Amino acid sequence: IRDRDVTGVQTCALPISYIYKGIEGTYTIPFIDEASIDDSIICATVALHLGLTPEQLAERMPRLEPIAMRLEVKEGQRGCTLINDSYNSDINSLGIALDFMSRRPEEQGRSRTLVLSDIDQSGEPSDELYRQVSELCVKRGIRKLIGIGPDISAQSQVFSVGEKRFFASTGDFLASSAFRQLRDEFILLKGSRRFGFERITEQLEQKVHETILEVNLGA
Repeated sequence: IRDRDVTGVQTCALPISYIYKGIEGTYTIPFIDEASIDDSIICATVALHLGLTPEQLAERMPRLEPIAMRLEVKEGQRGCTLINDSYNSDINSLGIALDFMSRRPEEQGRSRTLVLSDIDQSGEPSDELYRQVSELCVKRGIRKLIGIGPDISAQSQVFSVGEKRFFASTGDFLASSAFRQLRDEFILLKGSRRFGFERITEQLEQKVHETILEVNLGA
């Protein structure tokens, strides 16, 4: 890979230039996070090795679609934008999601909020695990942390975030004033599946209603 043109960050379309067996080519992907970039490079290499032409690669790569519940960007209510990454929760995928959040053009000028559940089966002591989470939050400019679950709540003192709130369950958060006060924020939802973060997404995302036009041809 010769070049990654980061000017694509503002349009959420990233051109990637490469040289494969002496042949130059370029393709564009509709993602901007590091994990998707690396995955596309591996896929492109395998596809070219299996006989796909650079022209075919350039045609098909932009048509890739995000996996459901992985870094889905949605328009939220009360001026919020949501990034839904509630497929799983671990320290590595959290870093990727925070990096993705910081690259989005919609983020400019708005407060960054992280809604995070307990991180399951990390294999690390809880205090050390959530200290790493706190360091990631500080580095990526998270201004507000909402922790959901008994484990993360028990480690509330290790977080060095300006504003932080903790709840035992997703239901407790949805019933709280902290949920009702979310406004003009860029919100990353990062939770283990057992916490049912889709309930948060359903209540926060902007509802889209279809308009139906019926024509009575007989009249």
